Amino acid sequence: MAESTQKKKIIFVDDEPHVLSGLRRMLRSQRNEWDMTFAESGQEALALMANERFDVIVSDMQMPGMSGAELLETINERYPGTVRIVLSGHASPNTMHKVVQHAHQFLAKPYDSTGLIEILQKACLISGLLTSERLRDLIVCFGSLPSVPAIYKELMELIRSDDSSIEAVGQVIGKDPAMSGKVLQVVNSAFYGLPRNISNPEQAVVVLGLETVRDLALGACVFNQIPEHICHEFHLDAMWVHCNRVSRIARRIARHEGFDKKAQDIVTSAGLFHDFGRMIMASSVPDIFRDVDVVRQHDKLPLWQIEKQMLGATHAEIGAYLLGIWGLSDEVICAVGAHHGLHPALSQGIAYAAIINIADFIDHDLNENDDSEGLINHELLAAAGYANKLEEWRNLIGDEFDVSDS
Repeated sequence: MAESTQKKKIIFVDDEPHVLSGLRRMLRSQRNEWDMTFAESGQEALALMANERFDVIVSDMQMPGMSGAELLETINERYPGTVRIVLSGHASPNTMHKVVQHAHQFLAKPYDSTGLIEILQKACLISGLLTSERLRDLIVCFGSLPSVPAIYKELMELIRSDDSSIEAVGQVIGKDPAMSGKVLQVVNSAFYGLPRNISNPEQAVVVLGLETVRDLALGACVFNQIPEHICHEFHLDAMWVHCNRVSRIARRIARHEGFDKKAQDIVTSAGLFHDFGRMIMASSVPDIFRDVDVVRQHDKLPLWQIEKQMLGATHAEIGAYLLGIWGLSDEVICAVGAHHGLHPALSQGIAYAAIINIADFIDHDLNENDDSEGLINHELLAAAGYANKLEEWRNLIGDEFDVSDS
């Protein structure tokens, strides 16, 4: 991702002075990039934040007076635009769900300087996706995404069953973009110290275990996030079906092009997440969501162009922003954020973005959906080296993909 020239402000909170001293020494090389502040309690942190805006907060969990979870909950309410990160040595994987609703990433003590700096750089740089402070506030405060009720019910029944297995649970999780996003958010956090980024929900379930997955799924239930009366124009079930089909089409294309297993997992995840931003818009700015749809029907312009005009950002960029603060891989973020066109803040994985662009078009086209008009971005396809691939891939999917099997 491209660097931002603005100096970012980060506040670190820990009740142990030697921990803060260690962070100061460890991060000394970043002083020219970040404006860093250190606080010894939640109360001190809130007092500092009352006077200046911070881009990122990194907090311990267990502190006297005010716990890290309580601090982050308060910050979520008062300063939703601040990216919230837990840095703690006192939490086990089975208790991580307690702070899922208020933290975006989780780091475990002890930690190495390289890993910490990389995570903080991503948290800062992702802000380059959106230039509107209002939009950043709306997105960052949205801690978990909605899930499809039918999938949630299926998952709960499977977990309660005597015949349940981690593989079977992973397959169900993989059907739903919101559940997949929350599970991958946690498993890809530095808390687990994995040597590589996980893009496959089934692998994530193996690492997290059934109990943690159950609690994450509970926190992602749709009706806790999008009351039906807020936005009648948003059809979650239809979006889920579309995202699943795009995910499957993208994986088939990647396999056809000879991509390895990791690359296939990346486009599979990106296809599943590519319309995350639509869910966020329907929940956070329902009036604008409705207005965008009205203008689209009247002017027959591509959805993303209208969003750009009315919001200053597309649903692709909004979704990528959330995935970024959750710590997903740069390739998945790029594929989601740039799937409607090249973006100056996204430089990795253009080939993945191009595949999602075409997969999105193919699914709309196969279903004779008016939204297919204007979806193909020829500049993006040319940049990825796929300028002449559309007809080949369309024929591939037409011959081998049963679009009705969702």
